[in-house]
Amino acid sequence: MKIAAKNAVTDSPDISGRLGDAASERLFAPPRRPIFFVMTLWVSSMSTQSIRTGVTLIEAVMVVVLLSASAIASSFVLRPRWSSERSVTGITHHVADTLMLARNTSITNQADVRVERIRKDGQAMLKISEDAGPIRGGRVSFIELGSQVTVKGSPTAIRFSPLGTVNRSLRWTMIQGDVVGEVRVSPTTGNVQRQVL
Repeated sequence: MKIAAKNAVTDSPDISGRLGDAASERLFAPPRRPIFFVMTLWVSSMSTQSIRTGVTLIEAVMVVVLLSASAIASSFVLRPRWSSERSVTGITHHVADTLMLARNTSITNQADVRVERIRKDGQAMLKISEDAGPIRGGRVSFIELGSQVTVKGSPTAIRFSPLGTVNRSLRWTMIQGDVVGEVRVSPTTGNVQRQVL
């Protein structure tokens, strides 16, 4: 009976005039559901629709960080000489650059420059003594070589002339573990050569 009455009410063309506007809105409005039910439907529909392809930026950055860390760790395992090579290479270049600077200074200042390998306070050092020339006065400076790398060779001192030549040939070796670096100075030209073995 209720069903027939409901059908009769909805089939009637002038029902809104008889019931009034508020009653007709209530009668024909969609059913109200609690908000948590609507949110549950929304979340469940999102999870079924969110099938993604590709990667996010954070995932890509994490992969790069992990690969970099594993590459660094493997370099220590596969190449235990890595730390020694860096130290010896650094000192070899430092000594060669100092000798080239001494040669260039002797040519520029037109005065003799002496470079001597010494030990001071337990540290290997280079003592650079410049004679007074027409551009600037004489001075003495010290350059530390550190204590991790051993510097050997002969002679212990060398003198660059204003022509860029040296008084004798020089061959110094820098050693740490089984890594060896070498610096040579040619007596006739004064050219400085470096090599890490």
